[in-house]
Amino acid sequence: MFATVSPQHLQPDFLARVKRGYRHALENVSTTGMWADIGGRHRAIHGALMSDGVEDLRRIFADPASADLYHGMGSLWMRPVDEPSAFEDRGQDQNLRAQLELLIRIVEPEAREPADISALDQYLNQRVEFPDPFQGEGGYRTTRGIAGYHALQAIYQTWRLLSCLNGQPDRSVVEIGPGMGRTVYYAYRAGLTDYTTIDLPLGIVAQACFLGAVLGPEKLFLPGDDPAQASGRIKLLSAGSLPTAKFALALNADSLTEMPWHAALGYLEWINCNLGAFLSVNHKWNYFTVAEVASVAFPAAPVTAREYPMRDGYVEELFLLRQQSASRRTAPINRFFLQAKVASRRAASFTRHPRIPFALRDATARLLLRSRSSSQGFR
Repeated sequence: MFATVSPQHLQPDFLARVKRGYRHALENVSTTGMWADIGGRHRAIHGALMSDGVEDLRRIFADPASADLYHGMGSLWMRPVDEPSAFEDRGQDQNLRAQLELLIRIVEPEAREPADISALDQYLNQRVEFPDPFQGEGGYRTTRGIAGYHALQAIYQTWRLLSCLNGQPDRSVVEIGPGMGRTVYYAYRAGLTDYTTIDLPLGIVAQACFLGAVLGPEKLFLPGDDPAQASGRIKLLSAGSLPTAKFALALNADSLTEMPWHAALGYLEWINCNLGAFLSVNHKWNYFTVAEVASVAFPAAPVTAREYPMRDGYVEELFLLRQQSASRRTAPINRFFLQAKVASRRAASFTRHPRIPFALRDATARLLLRSRSSSQGFR
């Protein structure tokens, strides 16, 4: 392992804080969408967090892959002890090396060596490393740790955060759905120490596990902690109680378009009231796009968009909320047409599903065609 687990990471006082934070977050959050199914995989983790004592949680934090804590969030797998070669994938190694080289070319076009990680250091304000404190990490092995897919995305996103905040006196960041917390790790080490995350209860636990191991528990603020200790710490907050504080920049990567549309719209409405800018990296082929939700939540915000260079099928968008006209910021929000678009696309995917009888698919397609024809004026 490239990084050693912090001795405090498995100490009873920190584990007790995590349990308390989880219970606080659980009080006002309802998990829906794809994460409801993933949450079903975490019954043992939930049981450890709700039980008396900390030993069960300690075992999970010592080896999170054994409980599948990072399913859908990172590159930690439940590795069979007697089959270490089962996860060796030369093709994946080659792909990750190519992606590392692409990242370096994006950040430093004049880098002398295609896989010279040190070329990233000055642009990330740190020695760029790939901490892998837990057993089961998958990825391309480098001299600075295991470079997994999510770590490479996190480095790029941190670089973008730094670029967006360059020269601004306010460098506060809020990240919605930070997954394992890798972007948080790189951003905090880069000097973005006013960093807040918003996530579901088990997401908070996942981030506490990783960040507690690689940065130390003293760098974290959890729900239920003394508010006087929040300054200078990474604040892991619950999606059920969004902060009223103002932030310079919001980041969301690979999650908004996986939520129910109304949940995504709720986040963007909150962002519109509390943020100066919003950086989004999300899939463009789901039932709705970030651009469509943003056109409802903040229709007058200037936006720059481009294909996301680190992964096909994704778009990177920067919305400048401070530059939108005040009159449009308070315009009434029309949710109906966004809802109609989502319903239309769901119906279209239903008509293509191979397990649906043809007659039923055909009838649904005809109804869909009629509904589209009658709503031509609202596109």
